[in-house]
Amino acid sequence: MQRRAARSFLAPIACLALLLPHFVVRAEPAAGHEDDVDQLLEVAEETARATNRVLIPVPLVNPQIGAGFGIASVWFYTPPGSTRPWTTGVGGLASSNGSFGLGGLHQMSLARDRYRVEVQGGYARLNTNYFASGPVSGETAVGIEQTPALLEGRVTTRIAPRLQMGVRFRFLDMQTTVRDPDSVPADIDLSELENYQLGAIGPLLTYEQTDRAMNPRDGIRISGQWLFALPGLGSDSAYNKAIVTANRFVAVNDRTVVAFRASGCAASRDAPFFDLCLFGASANLRGYESGRFRDHASWAVQTELRRALGGKFGAVAFAGVGGVAPSLGEIGGEPLLPAAGMGLRYEVARDYGINLRLDVAVGRDSRAVYVSLGEAF
Repeated sequence: MQRRAARSFLAPIACLALLLPHFVVRAEPAAGHEDDVDQLLEVAEETARATNRVLIPVPLVNPQIGAGFGIASVWFYTPPGSTRPWTTGVGGLASSNGSFGLGGLHQMSLARDRYRVEVQGGYARLNTNYFASGPVSGETAVGIEQTPALLEGRVTTRIAPRLQMGVRFRFLDMQTTVRDPDSVPADIDLSELENYQLGAIGPLLTYEQTDRAMNPRDGIRISGQWLFALPGLGSDSAYNKAIVTANRFVAVNDRTVVAFRASGCAASRDAPFFDLCLFGASANLRGYESGRFRDHASWAVQTELRRALGGKFGAVAFAGVGGVAPSLGEIGGEPLLPAAGMGLRYEVARDYGINLRLDVAVGRDSRAVYVSLGEAF
């Protein structure tokens, strides 16, 4: 299969991402929502001057790339007149197995939260493992090197109170090589380990009713997205992938929050191996190496107890279960994948409730340690 140069489609999309705010910033609130917006502005004025710049050196322990070190510079702020915090950040990491990465993120809310824009991108070289697909995968690993170059983003507009609808785009150049071809067992099929270019776009819908945008203590957040990879956008094949998540947050008292999460995923037949439904690379089922269990469909439910200990410290306990299957119709017959763990929290941005987290998780025949910024969900 002939591969295209990554910059052939990354460059115009990067320009679009930079120019987009100039088009949407001029919009006005929808008629009939002025009272709601005014109430939000009154609350936002209390934090409009609160700027939290966080520079964090982070020791990394990850089941996918091993031990290492990362540094992140993140700025949480609320511009005057905005009803929702903005986030801008850059970071990098390096690990003991030779992996490294660089990336950046910007999230903003415009026109009194009528529009939301998020853009992120990065480049990495990851020495990781490849596992065969399916519910019984994860027994034999093949060492691979992946070098992804990513640009993705989303733009949504408020179509009703608490309801946002928009579009997500994703452009990725993924180079994959086997680190030691002579050590690969004869019964493992490596035909899907091809270099791949992805160009995809699709609809996004989010319903959110929470007490705060970052690390909510009470409320509900439901999100659905459907991404279509299209050859016309530079993708090497046509496929689609849908993800639905639902989060519920319950404030038991001033110091205790219980969070619930349910998620489902479905990817069509021609999805590349790295974009199948899997555990370990998202908020679902901590305790598993990314890609060890993956297939064309997955599901997971989990709960987390969050408790403030005093000062800037807190603790959590979490548990969940999920599974992968060849299709949505075959969910239920696969082996269950349980997960549970505990963690510590240290508050690094008080005005926005942002924590540095350390989690220790155990899955089926596996365990993992995570250090990162922000809650898992």
